[in-house]
Amino acid sequence: MIENSSNLESISYNVYSYLKVLVHIQNMSKSDAIKTLTLSSQKENSQYQLILLCKMLFTSKEKEFRPPMIGEPELVGKSDLLKWKFLPIEIVDGIPFLIVKSYTIKGRQEHAGNYLDYCLSECVWNLRKYRIPNKEEVETALKKIINSKKWNKRLDTVAINWFKNQTLSLTEPPHLQNPDIL
Repeated sequence: MIENSSNLESISYNVYSYLKVLVHIQNMSKSDAIKTLTLSSQKENSQYQLILLCKMLFTSKEKEFRPPMIGEPELVGKSDLLKWKFLPIEIVDGIPFLIVKSYTIKGRQEHAGNYLDYCLSECVWNLRKYRIPNKEEVETALKKIINSKKWNKRLDTVAINWFKNQTLSLTEPPHLQNPDIL
């Protein structure tokens, strides 16, 4: 299930694949959800996906929720990394946008299982309930991420299209017709 989410390294990151998994996980008991995440951490093909899900499913006990140690992030637009609480994503109105376009690897990357362990010990389960938004909600969130004051300057067309491409399946109604696609 988790390994079927779009990949962090991929230009094809899609918020719908994550929202679908998040809704499924949140419908489980917390203990079953943690078991599912732990099992996923043992699969090499779902490392980045699990890290992103951790950023969505947990929140910090204190003020800092450290980013995963998977390299030096390069954001889609110019900005200060400290402005983004949920690196490598930004959650806008319940929609998780990928804001990091790549990582420069310096040393050994943190294993997703270690990041999950960090979240389980240093964070708390996020009470935010995810759901599949409608087209208008997606368009509103898209405008907010594109026009965010966190960017040092207006995003260029490439960056704007980066965010629009992440929501393509969310703006097309057929995904709502088959809720049993998990």
